[in-house]
Amino acid sequence: MERVKNLFLFLVAILLTVLLLRGLLGAFAILVPILYMFIDVNGNLRFIWIILKKLTFGRKTTHNFLEVSETTFIVLPSDLDLNLHMNNARYFRRCDFGRFKFWITSGIINAMRKSNCRITVAASCVRYRRSLELFQKVLLKTRVLAWDEKAFYLEQRFVDVGGFVYAIVLTKNQVIPANKREAFSPPAELVRSVSGQHVQSPTLPEDLDLWIQYNSASSAMMKNCVPTADEQKED
Repeated sequence: MERVKNLFLFLVAILLTVLLLRGLLGAFAILVPILYMFIDVNGNLRFIWIILKKLTFGRKTTHNFLEVSETTFIVLPSDLDLNLHMNNARYFRRCDFGRFKFWITSGIINAMRKSNCRITVAASCVRYRRSLELFQKVLLKTRVLAWDEKAFYLEQRFVDVGGFVYAIVLTKNQVIPANKREAFSPPAELVRSVSGQHVQSPTLPEDLDLWIQYNSASSAMMKNCVPTADEQKED
């Protein structure tokens, strides 16, 4: 019954969108789907909004580096897959927004700019517990769990208004120099820059410690991979 309801709401949303575009843009309404085909319009607008919000409200949007950063969103028709619940890949996309907001509001972005370095996701994993449905209100909670000599480890939780956890995402966010000629700034130095003092990394939770061990074993395996005869022929 829930699937039928979601399908009905999905079709209604599409119909209303088409009618609205026709009414506002007339013959130019075709430009909107073309833009969405070639550009991540929603994603870019979301990134711009996070930046503008920070520039406009300043200190009101700032949070301590070790505090949780929260982002609220609604599951939209564009987030759904053929099963009419939120597509698996969309969880990671929403996490992109959550991390982007976290780095900006915690001040790490400014510290990285001064240190001529940047952050890239080196590994990620997700544990799904229950599906997110159409038009459901979701709270994405982002926090840093720990850091080492090269990377920050973040946890991101998808929860509802009642606090039920729908999914948990772990990411390894590696700090790298902006270019190869610049000196490397370790995570501890970036944390010291935003906090004004030396801060010890929190103790690794057991699950994160095991995941880091898996990543190390996987990295060693990938470095030792030897192409098969067929792969060498393709090259």
